[in-house]
Amino acid sequence: MSLNKIIVGSEEWCGLPQLNIPAIKARVDSGAKTSALHAVNIIPFKKDGDPWVRYEVHPLQNDGKTSIHCESPERKIAILAAKTLNLKVAGVDIIRGKNSPLLLEVNSSPGLEGIEGVSTKDIAGTMIEAIEKDLKFRK
Repeated sequence: MSLNKIIVGSEEWCGLPQLNIPAIKARVDSGAKTSALHAVNIIPFKKDGDPWVRYEVHPLQNDGKTSIHCESPERKIAILAAKTLNLKVAGVDIIRGKNSPLLLEVNSSPGLEGIEGVSTKDIAGTMIEAIEKDLKFRK
């Protein structure tokens, strides 16, 4: 066994400082390509004209009384989902539900044909520019 490997159990405590969650129990699945955070009382609202969501997280299993109140821009949901999976590029599927936005899935290898077909944006080109900027690539 390599001394450089971290040994983890099926559940571990972790923190999500971007959401002001100091500790929450997480299920560890070394083969997983996606993850989820269970949120309740999800309420969409506008802040400075931008779409945001307000929600609660119960960090302790089987304890519906302990809540952490969170707010984040809808865009931040996608960014946090990608960062949680340590992805610099990801396709994050979010839909607007009846009462709130819903995170459907996070794809580490997103297909762009659908979104480019229904929008006027060059998504692939924008992604390449962002990657070049991140790598400080000079033309």
